[in-house]
Amino acid sequence: MLSSKKKSEIALYCYAAVGAMFAGMHNPNLRGAKFTWAKFPAMMERHCRECVATNVDMPDHIVEACRDHAAKTAREIAEYWVSEMTK
Repeated sequence: MLSSKKKSEIALYCYAAVGAMFAGMHNPNLRGAKFTWAKFPAMMERHCRECVATNVDMPDHIVEACRDHAAKTAREIAEYWVSEMTK
């Protein structure tokens, strides 16, 4: 089980990562031809799952739990921002 401090550290990383990509994807020159906003949450879920361990300090025995939490958090953030943007 992850501590609330570790969950907060992961959430902070996810907000930064998703926010940077969200801003970047608004520039059509920075996204590929196959990009859609519908794909953005899954893209962020994969990205944060893979990158959280290099951006948040964690012991080896909780790496998978941290990756799972990052993936869930990133998807939630991305889904919310995309839904708000498309209202």
